[in-house]
Amino acid sequence: MPGKKRNQQGLSGNPQRRAGQLRGRQLGAGQLRGRQLGTGQLGAGQLGDLAYRMAGGAAPAPWWTESHQRVLARACAREWPSAPVGVEDLTCEIVGGELFDCFERYPAGHNQSQWLVALTRQTAAALRASVTRGDDDWRRLWPMLCGIALTAPRVPADAPSDSRRLARELFPDISFPHETALTEIEQIKSLLTERSPHPPVPSPDFGPRAAGSPLIARDAYGSRFLLVAPFGYAGLDGGGDRGDTGDRGDTGDHGDTGNHEDAGDHWYAWDVDACWIDRVVGSGTFGSAEEALSEWREAVGLAADGAELAACAPQMTARLLMQSLDTNAFAETIRSGEPRELVTECYRERRRARELSQSLARLPEGAFTIDMDKARDEFLAWFAGRHGAGAVSPGMADVVDAITDQWGPHKDIDETAFYACSPHRVEQAAHLLRHGLNRGYTESAIMLLPEWTRWCAERGGIAARHAARSGDAALAAAAAGAGADTQAGARADGPFRRTE
Repeated sequence: MPGKKRNQQGLSGNPQRRAGQLRGRQLGAGQLRGRQLGTGQLGAGQLGDLAYRMAGGAAPAPWWTESHQRVLARACAREWPSAPVGVEDLTCEIVGGELFDCFERYPAGHNQSQWLVALTRQTAAALRASVTRGDDDWRRLWPMLCGIALTAPRVPADAPSDSRRLARELFPDISFPHETALTEIEQIKSLLTERSPHPPVPSPDFGPRAAGSPLIARDAYGSRFLLVAPFGYAGLDGGGDRGDTGDRGDTGDHGDTGNHEDAGDHWYAWDVDACWIDRVVGSGTFGSAEEALSEWREAVGLAADGAELAACAPQMTARLLMQSLDTNAFAETIRSGEPRELVTECYRERRRARELSQSLARLPEGAFTIDMDKARDEFLAWFAGRHGAGAVSPGMADVVDAITDQWGPHKDIDETAFYACSPHRVEQAAHLLRHGLNRGYTESAIMLLPEWTRWCAERGGIAARHAARSGDAALAAAAAGAGADTQAGARADGPFRRTE
């Protein structure tokens, strides 16, 4: 969706410039709304429908019922494990897999939360019907209902940034998946007690909780992260067979991180790519932290060969989970190109991020911020030192600003992430310069990109063999010029979980 990305990346990376741009856009949007309302193009009813959707509500799409029936049929055809993590894994496979197929199959009607709410109610209804009929389908539907409760995103009612607090006040009829699943479970408990005093899976009144401190690994460039944390189950028996997910073994000793062999039932991992947009590109459960690290190294490639796990500070953990904790109207947006294994985890990944964030100590106020103007001036001074003061032209500062406007996600992680210059990031910056809003600086900015890349590599302390790959990517972009993308640049949007 190139148009969507151009709009997003048109905002400046400089906080002062960005603030001015946003004020201008807000003013223009207000004028547009006024014109639409004045001419009757957008009526009160439409505004109400828009507000309802923005609050998280959605009317059922025509294809939801057949989609839910496919899920129930698959649930009834499988043998469910008894361990909670195994129940979660199979729920993600069935529910998330169907969601992925629906994204591929249907062009409209997608609302992840309300689709899951409706599925939860359909599952509970089918479970009750099975008990009434006297067949054994309930023995497989009950674990899936528990699996939904264990994996559905949970947002505390008192979270100050939770946009759904307002939704509850304005639209009390809007339901949310986790609350719906717990309500249905509570209503069904007595029915199952009469049928069987020992249901196949314990009732998930609480669910997964962070059971220890998170660990982090980082690639050689500094913009690709592995965040991994141990989890267990409050009030549930977390032992037993994990099914096909591998066994929970000794996680080993990770230097100053301590020994985590008894920390929890399993580990959950996030692969976060901050080359362009701060984005979770992979996630899932593992038997140990070392198992997660091995899988992540293989996915990232050469740049992660020497990466090791270390303790992750609460502030860094919060920054890496920022996108997963978002609750605004666009938090569930699928950008296209996500692989099945990522969509399969879309609910659980956000649930685990919430549980981990809730376990952190209170974070200090404020976030890390790069002074873009200072960085620009430091680069120009470095450039003058290499090429002479006369090489710095009067308009070069604006050219550098054009680069920083398209340099990475502009999300506050740390200073190392700003200087990260992986080939992926360099190629994406060139791609956005060619297709962004500041076309007047495209040619000059792309020609300056090799020098900018060299400066970032030096400031970031990137090893020579990795810096050479970045330099080659910048030289290839400069050789291609502003007219067309390089072959690598044309692939800048994929694969989603990219090898660095």
